[in-house]
Amino acid sequence: MTNSDGYITLMAVLLATVVGVSLITTMLTTSVSNTQTTIVHEYAHHARALADACIEAGLEELRVDVGFTGSGTLSIGQGFCEYTVSDAGLDTEVIASSTVSGVVRRVRVVLDDLTPTPSVLSWEEVATF
Repeated sequence: MTNSDGYITLMAVLLATVVGVSLITTMLTTSVSNTQTTIVHEYAHHARALADACIEAGLEELRVDVGFTGSGTLSIGQGFCEYTVSDAGLDTEVIASSTVSGVVRRVRVVLDDLTPTPSVLSWEEVATF
């Protein structure tokens, strides 16, 4: 075996090591990124559920008192939400905003007739109020 055979073997081992470490690093980075994305999606789902719960609380206020306007808050688990019921002329609007671990969701519901029972014109997630 000559010196150049030893250098070729050494270079092949080093190259294989670099490729292996690169593949492992890429796989770990992808795994961490996927885990973080999954966690954020769970926070977003929880925040939307909280916003819907606040909308329901506002609708319950209207069920008890058709003339209700005002606001309230709920704290459930790791998050909280705030709702506001307002009379916007012909339609009544219930808006809610919730935050779970920094993820914010906002929902707006527009109601038509409140008597005898409220009629929902729209129920949607919005970026801003």
